Amino acid sequence: MKGEHPGRRGHPRTEPGLLSPGPHTDRAHRLRHLLTYLYTPLFLALAVLFGVWATRSLSGEPPSPWALAGLAVLFAILALLALAVLTALHHRHQDHHHRDH
Repeated sequence: MKGEHPGRRGHPRTEPGLLSPGPHTDRAHRLRHLLTYLYTPLFLALAVLFGVWATRSLSGEPPSPWALAGLAVLFAILALLALAVLTALHHRHQDHHHRDH
């Protein structure tokens, strides 16, 4: 159609970089929301768990406090990334509803 550019897998795009709304994109959006709602608290809990374990771990005994602290930092970063994705999805969802109404 005029003004539309072909997207991935032949889907038309309504704006550069965004797929046109439809059942496929709605399902993908809901799945991303579900995964970020699950992973954000999971990553936070694991960061706290490994952080507490690192502080209580004795030096010289496996696992080392440094390895546990490294895992705590890794899960904290993953939690922040999941939170950033969730925030972006929320803003995209709000923008989509503001355009429709």
